[in-house]
Amino acid sequence: MEPDGELAPMLAESWELSEDRLSLTLQLREDVTFSDGEPFNAEAVKANIEHFQEANGPMGTALKAVESVSAPEEFTAVLELSEPDPSLEMRLSTAGGFMGSPAALGTDEVTTSPVGSGPYVVDETRTVTGSRIAFSRNEEYWGSSSRSTPSNSA
Repeated sequence: MEPDGELAPMLAESWELSEDRLSLTLQLREDVTFSDGEPFNAEAVKANIEHFQEANGPMGTALKAVESVSAPEEFTAVLELSEPDPSLEMRLSTAGGFMGSPAALGTDEVTTSPVGSGPYVVDETRTVTGSRIAFSRNEEYWGSSSRSTPSNSA
């Protein structure tokens, strides 16, 4: 989401809502890998959304209208909805669209070493558990980042 509230392409290059508003088709970027080297594709989107829904946490709630996800092509994901959800595209631009490596989903390690597709990765050598999380630039990041590398956050 852009600062003015407009939605802009990122992991999905384009998207189309069906006329009946019960299906959202996402055309995905083809040049993305997760920080563990796993590919980002429609199967990854399917795995993430299903994981969020099964975990029954806030992300699953944000995607409650999603009845099923299919991957008819490698870089095409289709979300079938139980009812129209006017906020779905916005939710996918925030927490509902955060994607992690399917290989890491549900593992104990992912809670301390996230495996995503963003511009930064956790720097385990500079992180102090319970005190400081340090990040370093993800050299394989698909996009550009105009921000400087964060040193820590809590």
